[in-house]
Amino acid sequence: MTKKVKVIASTIIVLIVLIVFFSVRKKYEDNRWKNEFIHFDTTYINGEIEYVALASHAVVFKIKGNTSKYIFSPNTNELNEKRIFYHLAEKGDTIIKGKFSDTLKLIINGDEYLYTFDQLK
Repeated sequence: MTKKVKVIASTIIVLIVLIVFFSVRKKYEDNRWKNEFIHFDTTYINGEIEYVALASHAVVFKIKGNTSKYIFSPNTNELNEKRIFYHLAEKGDTIIKGKFSDTLKLIINGDEYLYTFDQLK
């Protein structure tokens, strides 16, 4: 084989490996986010925020006294005075969400902000 053929063959092999890698990774990530959402969606949440952070275009939070972390993608709209959840929520604020509810309530010093969220079913 000539050097040119070897380079082309090597390039094709690398491209195939990359395509397979990214396809498997995307499927894994999609399943992971779906499972995280199912956990969030099927849980009744009522408690004080222990911490809140960003996680891959979503928000992750933990409730004080609970070992679970919850991940969701809150929508900013008129229900919450167009206040971004991550910028507003802090340690010590209260979150209430019913099991299978489509709305999460964030309570800060008596003020209530309602957040709907993207469904990942």
